[in-house]
Amino acid sequence: MTTTPKNSTNDKFNSEQVLVAPDDIFKTILGDGEDFFRSSAETLIEIKRKASFIAREKAENDESFRQIIPYVVIYRTHPKTEFFLFKRLNTQGEERLHNLYSLGAGGHINPIDKKKHDPLSAGLMRELEEELFLPDSYELSFKGWIYSRIDPVACVHAGMIYLMNVPDGEIRIRETDKMTGEWCDIPALISRKDSMEGWSRIVLEHLIG
Repeated sequence: MTTTPKNSTNDKFNSEQVLVAPDDIFKTILGDGEDFFRSSAETLIEIKRKASFIAREKAENDESFRQIIPYVVIYRTHPKTEFFLFKRLNTQGEERLHNLYSLGAGGHINPIDKKKHDPLSAGLMRELEEELFLPDSYELSFKGWIYSRIDPVACVHAGMIYLMNVPDGEIRIRETDKMTGEWCDIPALISRKDSMEGWSRIVLEHLIG
């Protein structure tokens, strides 16, 4: 099965280069039949060895590749445990995600990131800094991969899932023209589940479990 992006006429979309790895390498390392995989840093190294940059237009239409997407779930534990829930506005470039809720911040890894020692980490931080005003203090930890076929978007992407603990409980969105956000506890997240993008539903099931 292939997917055709609705916004394929966008010049930036057509010219963008994104980091991908072969679908087979994910299947070999992670297996199949699940959606969320607890994983170690070693999987990042192995998948990075097989990664390369290709045109995003090709990547969106070829399920033999998975676009590698850092996906950072932000939470705080004071005054109670809550997670930061984004809502993607219809001004974002990816039409398939318009007006859906998301538990993750992040995006594609581009050739600019390979100038750094580790393009995966560099891409993660660049995307976070583009979307958010980062707090002075936070803890970031890798938790695993989302490797799923839950919907057409998921079939051509693989998520590197990170948790970001924000001790002071403050987070501000930089791209306010593209998204809004609010702190939600688990019951509030569950009430919005039907309006979440596919990956966020997977993350929420993992959090509940």
